[in-house]
Amino acid sequence: MNDGRLTILINGREALPLRAIPYVTSWIRFNPDTVVSYLSRGEFDGRYFSKRSCLISFRLIGSKPVLINPTEWHFVATQLDGSKAELKRKNGNGELSEEKGYESWKKESLSILPAGVFIWLDEFKKEFQADKKLVSRIDIDSVVMNEEHEDELKFECNEEDSDDQKIIKRSHKEKNEVFKEKVNQDQAKKQALLYPQLILAPMIDANTRAMVLEGFDTHKAQSAHNAKQAVPDAEKDVSSKANDKPPGEMPRIEAGQLTIEAAWEIECETGEKTTSDIVIARLQMWANEKPNNHPALIKSIPHGVVWVTKKDRKEKKYMIEHCGNHLAKWYKSRI
Repeated sequence: MNDGRLTILINGREALPLRAIPYVTSWIRFNPDTVVSYLSRGEFDGRYFSKRSCLISFRLIGSKPVLINPTEWHFVATQLDGSKAELKRKNGNGELSEEKGYESWKKESLSILPAGVFIWLDEFKKEFQADKKLVSRIDIDSVVMNEEHEDELKFECNEEDSDDQKIIKRSHKEKNEVFKEKVNQDQAKKQALLYPQLILAPMIDANTRAMVLEGFDTHKAQSAHNAKQAVPDAEKDVSSKANDKPPGEMPRIEAGQLTIEAAWEIECETGEKTTSDIVIARLQMWANEKPNNHPALIKSIPHGVVWVTKKDRKEKKYMIEHCGNHLAKWYKSRI
């Protein structure tokens, strides 16, 4: 993009390079360790990421986005752990100060993230907002609120109260309201510290920008003809195989049929069976494509898509659990 944003356009859709994520989030929460845990479905922090992330990463082959399987990120996670352990050793030996160690960690961890890998910006924004809401419920001092402020019903005056009792109750009620206001202010401050705004055009130097965008320059410069010529023969074979009819029994509804079509395409790309969260991500990508080559898919929603039936043209939600059921039956029919 030419407006300073750390994003690129891929087939008309805005994408966020993986290496840009720490910078657009100010290195808070979404550092390289966390990003890799997200993509590998790891247990970096079970309070936030378990059973929730549907974020999928892609790389480009020619001009075609190709999905990266979550298991492929395990090796990157191991590299990050090794780098962090070495920096801790140097810090413990006095070879690096805490400040220099932190800067070294930022530089090395970012370089370990593979170049030319991206996620769709609109999908990241959904995960970012969902994570922000979750943090506001967990990290803020909700326990303090529950334990320290008293029940407001205790401060309601009634006819039987004496004048002194009413004065005491009003005083307690005012104190309680002041306490709640202070807690709310503390919440807002902590929320701002934990979650700054998403800044897509951060202030970074030219060398850092070049590192973040490494692997995408050839994509922007490549013509359609050159991109086609750059696809390896093996990838052409995969594309040919993906065009074949999927094996096994197809579901009755069109959303299920598209699920199997997506699963077969992914299997041909990766050489192994896929999972429901990855298939849903592919359906969401299809739903957001312009032009839409899969008109049954109306739009993407968190953890699913909206599709329209052929017979009565009714819009229905197709969620990750529906996808999982269709995949299970399809894999069973192939045995």
